[in-house]
Amino acid sequence: MRVLITGFGPFPGAPSNPTMRLARHVGRVRRMRFCGVERIVRLLPTTWAMIADIHRDVAALAPDAVLMFGLAGRRRVVTPEARGLNYASTLRADAAGKTADARALRTEAPFAVNGAIDAGRMVAAMRRAGIRAAVSRNAGDYLCNALFWRLLELGRPCIFVHVPRPVRAASPKGRPRRLRPTLRQLELAAEVALSQVLRAA
Repeated sequence: MRVLITGFGPFPGAPSNPTMRLARHVGRVRRMRFCGVERIVRLLPTTWAMIADIHRDVAALAPDAVLMFGLAGRRRVVTPEARGLNYASTLRADAAGKTADARALRTEAPFAVNGAIDAGRMVAAMRRAGIRAAVSRNAGDYLCNALFWRLLELGRPCIFVHVPRPVRAASPKGRPRRLRPTLRQLELAAEVALSQVLRAA
């Protein structure tokens, strides 16, 4: 089985994107359940031009499934996305300073496309592993949603997992740690996500 795993690079407001590290981690971590799985990691530029060309890359790689990670800095928990929306903000600039050309990702296409991989089952598995997680039905209006919707439109078994900004393992001056997960917890969540993708595919 071949799985494509993606993370995003920096973008305005996020000079450091943890999904780059998560994609690399889950692409090389050694676990018995991942034996025999070809894992291809792609760190994507956070640009609208990348979205326009992604279908060619996916066609060339021909993965059996795709696992995508993106940063949702305002969220507190890990949120697998249940559907992609045919919608984009024309106000938010990408890493190249460009904005989306139109609000619809493709005209005369459904507004929402449900994912074939069960986000609820993935959330349940993450919670069993001690990760705070919840299903999301709105992947936003930026490149994360656009990438997810595009892959769903292509008919690939895929899922997009939004992660919050990680916190340090220990808080300074004895203050209680915020509810956001640590980087190690996000890495564990990424491993669980890959396990669920393999099970679904």
